[in-house]
Amino acid sequence: MNTVRKPMLLVLLCCSAAGCGNERSSPRPETPTLSHDEVPSEKEGAVKEAEVTGAVTHDENQLAGIHRLFKISDRIYSGSQPEGEAAFASLKKLGIQTVVSVDGAIPQTELAHAHGFRYVHIPIGYDGVPRSACDSLTRVMRELQGPVYIHCHHGRHRGPVAAAVAWVASGDATNQEAVAILEQAGTSRNYSGLWRDVENFQPAPAEATLPELVETAEVSSLVTSMVEIDLRFDRIKASRQRDWKSLPGQPAGEIGEEAVLIQEAFTETNRHLSQDFDASFAALLKESATAAGDLVAALQSDTFDKAEEAFQRIEKACMQCHRQYRDH
Repeated sequence: MNTVRKPMLLVLLCCSAAGCGNERSSPRPETPTLSHDEVPSEKEGAVKEAEVTGAVTHDENQLAGIHRLFKISDRIYSGSQPEGEAAFASLKKLGIQTVVSVDGAIPQTELAHAHGFRYVHIPIGYDGVPRSACDSLTRVMRELQGPVYIHCHHGRHRGPVAAAVAWVASGDATNQEAVAILEQAGTSRNYSGLWRDVENFQPAPAEATLPELVETAEVSSLVTSMVEIDLRFDRIKASRQRDWKSLPGQPAGEIGEEAVLIQEAFTETNRHLSQDFDASFAALLKESATAAGDLVAALQSDTFDKAEEAFQRIEKACMQCHRQYRDH
């Protein structure tokens, strides 16, 4: 199979000092490349070549129910959350044996079992990959057989990050090669913790005891999510009082990352934890996420009048939510 080769320059540009201690003298597999112009196979029922050569695809007709498919190695694929029966049938075509979700949503275990897949749930956030999650991904690569499909919700950020960690854990990639995966997948640099943890990841020793693999992991409760949101909002509020500058001891741009993470916290809370409340609660979370997105854009463009407006919208939505759902 012919694959467009990845320029080595990108690999070098992606290498950070923190993640370059994993070199080997043996030949390395080349980093997968993204190509949107490869010619797909026309054989009926065959998986098209553009879908299995490291290409991120936006064409939902290529593999039904799967988006942003990315082949990292012969054993590791990443992409979006599988959508329905058709998605699991598509994964079957690829020869996948295990589906790993790093999303917070409840995994589709029944559909997976119906198609003969094992499901593993290792939820992670947008602020980084905890050591326990790294160890679980390591166990997946050391103990489970056959190709693995690793997904988050949309397949752009957490999924490729977890797949990059798994690639290093498999022993087939260096940290800088794994970082190049994030470049190719379009993982946002706003999620600096995700990039940091791929750059710095070192697999646990062979003799280490690794976490049990579970099909449905415990995820944060609504109370936990709200505590996280309150803490991040307090840091944003303190920065606002300093004319939108980072707090003492924080790197420049830290406040922008807090805004990104609070946006994701509102979005994920709405996705996973708002079902037990009425439509008004979900609407308030959605408005808060939208306002947080506007705050991110304003801080990135240094338009602080718009940042102030977005901040006040978040504050208003939070106060209304507290009055309706918390304070009585």
